[in-house]
Amino acid sequence: MGIAAAYPVDAVAKPGLAVANPSWGREFARCGRETTSCRRESHTCGREIPVRCPICYTLPKGGHTMNNQPFFASWSGGKDSALALHRAIQNGGRPERLLTMFDSGGDRSKSHAVSEAIIREQANAIGIPLVIRRSGWTDYREQFLSGLDEMKVGGIQTGVFGDIDLEDHRKWVADTCAERGIEAVHPLWGMGRTEVVRSFLDAGFRATVVVGHDERFPAEWVGRTFDHQLIRDMESLGIDPCGEAGEFHTLVTDGPVFKDPLRLNQADLLKRDGYSFARMELSE
Repeated sequence: MGIAAAYPVDAVAKPGLAVANPSWGREFARCGRETTSCRRESHTCGREIPVRCPICYTLPKGGHTMNNQPFFASWSGGKDSALALHRAIQNGGRPERLLTMFDSGGDRSKSHAVSEAIIREQANAIGIPLVIRRSGWTDYREQFLSGLDEMKVGGIQTGVFGDIDLEDHRKWVADTCAERGIEAVHPLWGMGRTEVVRSFLDAGFRATVVVGHDERFPAEWVGRTFDHQLIRDMESLGIDPCGEAGEFHTLVTDGPVFKDPLRLNQADLLKRDGYSFARMELSE
Protein backbone atom coordinates (compact mmCIF):
# COMPACT_ATOMS: atom_id res chain seq x y z
CA MET A 1 0.00 0.00 0.00
CA GLY A 2 1.46 3.35 -1.00
CA ILE A 3 1.54 6.59 0.94
CA ALA A 4 -1.20 8.16 -1.17
CA ALA A 5 -3.49 5.17 -0.78
CA ALA A 6 -2.90 4.77 2.94
CA TYR A 7 -3.31 8.41 3.90
CA PRO A 8 -6.16 10.10 1.98
CA VAL A 9 -5.72 13.82 1.49
CA ASP A 10 -9.14 14.61 2.96
CA ALA A 11 -8.23 12.95 6.25
CA VAL A 12 -7.38 16.04 8.26
CA ALA A 13 -6.64 15.87 11.97
CA LYS A 14 -9.04 17.79 14.17
CA PRO A 15 -7.05 19.67 16.83
CA GLY A 16 -7.97 19.60 20.48
CA LEU A 17 -9.12 15.98 20.62
CA ALA A 18 -6.40 14.31 22.65
CA VAL A 19 -7.64 10.75 22.64
CA ALA A 20 -7.13 7.81 20.37
CA ASN A 21 -7.63 7.22 16.69
CA PRO A 22 -9.90 4.22 15.97
CA SER A 23 -7.06 2.83 13.86
CA TRP A 24 -5.33 1.89 17.12
CA GLY A 25 -8.36 0.17 18.58
CA ARG A 26 -8.95 2.46 21.56
CA GLU A 27 -11.76 4.86 22.41
CA PHE A 28 -11.87 8.19 20.65
CA ALA A 29 -13.68 11.47 21.22
CA ARG A 30 -17.09 12.70 20.20
CA CYS A 31 -17.33 14.12 16.71
CA GLY A 32 -21.09 14.71 16.54
CA ARG A 33 -21.70 10.99 16.93
CA GLU A 34 -21.56 8.78 19.97
CA THR A 35 -18.20 7.89 21.44
CA THR A 36 -17.34 4.31 20.56
CA SER A 37 -14.56 1.80 21.02
CA CYS A 38 -14.63 0.38 17.50
CA ARG A 39 -11.46 -0.78 15.78
CA ARG A 40 -10.10 -0.27 12.29
CA GLU A 41 -12.82 -2.17 10.44
CA SER A 42 -15.85 0.00 11.16
CA HIS A 43 -17.08 3.23 12.69
CA THR A 44 -20.36 4.79 13.75
CA CYS A 45 -20.28 7.15 10.76
CA GLY A 46 -20.68 4.06 8.58
CA ARG A 47 -17.39 4.46 6.74
CA GLU A 48 -14.76 1.80 6.29
CA ILE A 49 -11.44 3.05 7.68
CA PRO A 50 -8.40 1.07 6.45
CA VAL A 51 -6.08 3.54 8.17
CA ARG A 52 -8.11 6.34 9.73
CA CYS A 53 -11.55 7.87 9.54
CA PRO A 54 -11.44 11.18 7.62
CA ILE A 55 -14.46 12.49 9.55
CA CYS A 56 -13.71 11.41 13.10
CA TYR A 57 -9.92 11.31 13.19
CA THR A 58 -8.47 12.24 16.59
CA LEU A 59 -4.98 12.18 18.02
CA PRO A 60 -3.50 9.37 20.16
CA LYS A 61 -1.22 9.72 23.15
CA GLY A 62 1.86 11.55 21.98
CA GLY A 63 -0.25 12.97 19.16
CA HIS A 64 1.08 16.12 17.55
CA THR A 65 -0.99 17.82 14.85
CA MET A 66 1.54 18.45 12.09
CA ASN A 67 -0.64 20.25 9.53
CA ASN A 68 1.27 19.13 6.44
CA GLN A 69 4.63 20.01 8.03
CA PRO A 70 7.59 18.52 6.15
CA PHE A 71 9.60 16.26 8.44
CA PHE A 72 12.43 13.77 8.49
CA ALA A 73 12.19 10.54 10.45
CA SER A 74 15.03 8.99 12.39
CA TRP A 75 15.20 5.53 10.82
CA SER A 76 16.79 2.46 12.40
CA GLY A 77 14.92 0.01 10.20
CA GLY A 78 13.13 -1.37 13.26
CA LYS A 79 9.64 -1.37 14.72
CA ASP A 80 9.70 1.84 16.80
CA SER A 81 11.00 4.06 14.00
CA ALA A 82 8.47 2.53 11.59
CA LEU A 83 5.52 3.07 13.92
CA ALA A 84 6.66 6.63 14.69
CA LEU A 85 6.83 7.40 10.96
CA HIS A 86 3.38 5.89 10.44
CA ARG A 87 1.82 7.91 13.23
CA ALA A 88 3.51 11.15 12.17
CA ILE A 89 1.90 10.74 8.75
CA GLN A 90 -1.43 9.94 10.38
CA ASN A 91 -1.05 13.12 12.43
CA GLY A 92 -0.83 15.16 9.23
CA GLY A 93 2.92 15.35 8.62
CA ARG A 94 4.60 15.17 5.21
CA PRO A 95 7.64 12.84 5.19
CA GLU A 96 10.58 14.19 3.21
CA ARG A 97 13.63 12.24 4.41
CA LEU A 98 14.76 9.28 6.48
CA LEU A 99 17.95 9.70 8.55
CA THR A 100 20.03 6.66 9.47
CA MET A 101 23.30 6.63 11.41
CA PHE A 102 25.83 4.01 10.26
CA ASP A 103 29.02 2.79 11.85
CA SER A 104 32.07 4.55 10.46
CA GLY A 105 33.95 1.26 10.23
CA GLY A 106 31.57 -0.60 7.93
CA ASP A 107 28.20 -0.76 6.21
CA ARG A 108 26.07 -1.62 9.26
CA SER A 109 23.61 0.69 11.00
CA LYS A 110 24.74 1.70 14.47
CA SER A 111 21.58 0.76 16.34
CA HIS A 112 20.46 -2.47 14.67
CA ALA A 113 23.52 -3.69 12.70
CA VAL A 114 21.46 -3.82 9.49
CA SER A 115 23.33 -3.65 6.19
CA GLU A 116 23.28 -0.47 4.15
CA ALA A 117 21.83 -2.38 1.20
CA ILE A 118 18.79 -3.42 3.25
CA ILE A 119 18.26 0.05 4.76
CA ARG A 120 18.39 1.53 1.26
CA GLU A 121 15.91 -1.07 0.03
CA GLN A 122 13.57 -0.17 2.90
CA ALA A 123 13.75 3.50 1.91
CA ASN A 124 13.05 2.59 -1.72
CA ALA A 125 10.09 0.43 -0.69
CA ILE A 126 8.69 3.26 1.43
CA GLY A 127 9.40 5.88 -1.22
CA ILE A 128 11.23 8.40 0.99
CA PRO A 129 14.81 9.54 0.24
CA LEU A 130 17.45 8.29 2.66
CA VAL A 131 20.14 10.45 4.29
CA ILE A 132 23.10 8.61 5.83
CA ARG A 133 25.70 9.77 8.31
CA ARG A 134 28.60 7.59 9.50
CA SER A 135 30.23 7.83 12.90
CA GLY A 136 31.89 6.12 15.79
CA TRP A 137 30.55 6.79 19.26
CA THR A 138 33.02 9.63 19.89
CA ASP A 139 31.83 11.70 16.92
CA TYR A 140 28.20 10.58 16.92
CA ARG A 141 26.88 13.97 18.02
CA GLU A 142 28.94 15.81 15.42
CA GLN A 143 27.70 13.59 12.59
CA PHE A 144 24.11 13.72 13.84
CA LEU A 145 24.29 17.52 13.77
CA SER A 146 25.67 17.30 10.24
CA GLY A 147 22.57 15.33 9.27
CA LEU A 148 20.37 17.98 10.86
CA ASP A 149 22.19 20.67 8.88
CA GLU A 150 21.30 18.87 5.66
CA MET A 151 17.66 18.76 6.73
CA LYS A 152 17.61 22.50 7.44
CA VAL A 153 19.14 23.26 4.04
CA GLY A 154 16.27 21.26 2.53
CA GLY A 155 13.70 23.33 4.41
CA ILE A 156 12.88 20.64 6.99
CA GLN A 157 12.46 21.94 10.54
CA THR A 158 10.82 18.93 12.22
CA GLY A 159 12.30 15.54 13.13
CA VAL A 160 10.30 12.47 14.15
CA PHE A 161 11.77 9.98 16.62
CA GLY A 162 10.62 6.67 18.09
CA ASP A 163 11.34 7.28 21.78
CA ILE A 164 8.75 5.82 24.14
CA ASP A 165 9.62 6.57 27.77
CA LEU A 166 13.40 6.95 28.22
CA GLU A 167 13.62 10.57 29.32
CA ASP A 168 17.40 10.94 29.06
CA HIS A 169 17.40 9.93 25.41
CA ARG A 170 14.35 12.03 24.58
CA LYS A 171 16.03 15.05 26.17
CA TRP A 172 19.29 14.47 24.29
CA VAL A 173 17.41 14.29 21.00
CA ALA A 174 15.29 17.37 21.77
CA ASP A 175 18.24 19.45 22.97
CA THR A 176 20.48 18.46 20.07
CA CYS A 177 17.77 19.17 17.50
CA ALA A 178 17.09 22.53 19.15
CA GLU A 179 20.71 23.55 18.50
CA ARG A 180 19.82 23.58 14.80
CA GLY A 181 16.35 25.04 15.23
CA ILE A 182 14.65 21.71 14.60
CA GLU A 183 11.65 20.55 16.62
CA ALA A 184 11.84 16.94 17.80
CA VAL A 185 8.49 15.14 17.73
CA HIS A 186 7.96 11.82 19.53
CA PRO A 187 4.67 10.24 18.35
CA LEU A 188 5.06 7.19 20.63
CA TRP A 189 5.89 9.12 23.79
CA GLY A 190 3.78 8.12 26.77
CA MET A 191 2.44 4.89 25.29
CA GLY A 192 2.80 1.72 27.30
CA ARG A 193 5.43 -0.65 25.95
CA THR A 194 3.01 -3.49 25.29
CA GLU A 195 0.66 -0.95 23.71
CA VAL A 196 3.44 0.08 21.31
CA VAL A 197 4.19 -3.41 20.04
CA ARG A 198 0.56 -4.43 19.74
CA SER A 199 -0.24 -1.18 17.92
CA PHE A 200 2.66 -1.90 15.58
CA LEU A 201 1.27 -5.30 14.67
CA ASP A 202 -2.37 -4.19 14.57
CA ALA A 203 -1.41 -1.45 12.09
CA GLY A 204 -0.29 -4.19 9.69
CA PHE A 205 3.48 -4.05 10.08
CA ARG A 206 5.65 -7.15 9.70
CA ALA A 207 9.11 -7.57 11.18
CA THR A 208 11.79 -10.10 12.08
CA VAL A 209 14.01 -10.22 15.16
CA VAL A 210 17.54 -9.74 13.81
CA VAL A 211 19.62 -9.13 16.97
CA GLY A 212 19.40 -10.59 20.45
CA HIS A 213 21.46 -9.97 23.59
CA ASP A 214 22.67 -13.41 24.64
CA GLU A 215 22.07 -12.79 28.37
CA ARG A 216 18.67 -11.12 27.97
CA PHE A 217 17.07 -12.77 24.96
CA PRO A 218 17.01 -16.46 23.91
CA ALA A 219 19.39 -16.92 20.98
CA GLU A 220 17.02 -19.44 19.40
CA TRP A 221 14.44 -16.68 19.01
CA VAL A 222 16.71 -14.56 16.81
CA GLY A 223 15.33 -14.86 13.29
CA ARG A 224 11.75 -15.31 14.51
CA THR A 225 8.87 -13.33 13.10
CA PHE A 226 7.89 -10.52 15.46
CA ASP A 227 4.25 -11.37 16.14
CA HIS A 228 1.71 -11.62 18.95
CA GLN A 229 2.92 -15.12 19.87
CA LEU A 230 6.46 -13.85 20.32
CA ILE A 231 5.16 -11.02 22.50
CA ARG A 232 3.40 -13.59 24.70
CA ASP A 233 6.55 -15.71 24.84
CA MET A 234 8.64 -12.71 25.88
CA GLU A 235 6.17 -11.67 28.54
CA SER A 236 6.20 -15.21 29.96
CA LEU A 237 9.96 -14.82 30.55
CA GLY A 238 9.73 -11.25 31.83
CA ILE A 239 11.36 -9.77 28.71
CA ASP A 240 10.36 -6.24 27.76
CA PRO A 241 8.43 -6.65 24.47
CA CYS A 242 9.84 -3.32 23.26
CA GLY A 243 13.44 -4.28 23.97
CA GLU A 244 14.17 -0.83 25.38
CA ALA A 245 17.22 -2.07 27.30
CA GLY A 246 18.76 -3.55 24.15
CA GLU A 247 17.38 -7.05 24.66
CA PHE A 248 16.69 -7.40 20.92
CA HIS A 249 16.22 -5.45 17.70
CA THR A 250 13.88 -5.92 14.77
CA LEU A 251 13.91 -5.34 11.03
CA VAL A 252 10.64 -4.18 9.43
CA THR A 253 9.78 -5.77 6.09
CA ASP A 254 6.24 -4.58 5.36
CA GLY A 255 3.47 -2.35 6.63
CA PRO A 256 1.22 0.61 5.90
CA VAL A 257 4.12 2.92 4.98
CA PHE A 258 5.55 0.45 2.45
CA LYS A 259 4.64 0.49 -1.24
CA ASP A 260 6.07 -3.02 -1.58
CA PRO A 261 7.28 -5.58 0.97
CA LEU A 262 10.95 -6.39 1.39
CA ARG A 263 11.87 -9.91 0.37
CA LEU A 264 14.67 -11.22 2.57
CA ASN A 265 16.38 -14.51 3.34
CA GLN A 266 18.22 -15.38 6.53
CA ALA A 267 21.71 -16.38 5.45
CA ASP A 268 23.01 -17.57 8.81
CA LEU A 269 23.19 -16.85 12.55
CA LEU A 270 26.29 -15.09 13.82
CA LYS A 271 27.64 -14.74 17.37
CA ARG A 272 29.72 -11.73 18.34
CA ASP A 273 30.44 -9.69 21.48
CA GLY A 274 27.64 -11.28 23.49
CA TYR A 275 25.00 -10.90 20.78
CA SER A 276 23.36 -13.20 18.25
CA PHE A 277 22.71 -11.79 14.77
CA ALA A 278 20.44 -13.10 12.05
CA ARG A 279 22.34 -12.14 8.90
CA MET A 280 19.71 -11.12 6.39
CA GLU A 281 20.15 -10.85 2.63
CA LEU A 282 17.92 -9.41 -0.06
CA SER A 283 16.22 -12.07 -2.17
CA GLU A 284 17.06 -12.11 -5.85
